[in-house]
Amino acid sequence: MRLLNPIIGLVLRHMQLIRFLIVGGINTLFGYSVFFVLTWMGLHYPLAIALATIAGVTFNFQSVGRLVFGGAPRSRFWRFVGVYCLIYLLNLGGVRALLEIGANVYVANAIVLLPLSLLAFLLNRRLVFSNL
Repeated sequence: MRLLNPIIGLVLRHMQLIRFLIVGGINTLFGYSVFFVLTWMGLHYPLAIALATIAGVTFNFQSVGRLVFGGAPRSRFWRFVGVYCLIYLLNLGGVRALLEIGANVYVANAIVLLPLSLLAFLLNRRLVFSNL
């Protein structure tokens, strides 16, 4: 039991991040699926990334807001959109850079998703859902 106490304490201290990773994982899977299908259908990757981002924003706002941060007041929606506009631009730049060194578009987008997911968590916690 003594061995479990530090582990339980660590999990409890990082519960919000753990919830974000679970909810964010589901949201990322949804967004990546939209990107994958649109790209597979022949849409150019910048537009596919944009449409996948737009498709996910409303769903993500509700799920991240309620399940991770404890609320999703409408007054915070445009801040959330602003965070995801930045995430979109960084995603686009990261994919473009990886394509220039020969990566496949599907692999390139998958590679940039993890660091951008962590950045989205930090920005949402600090700029969108603070004081909830």
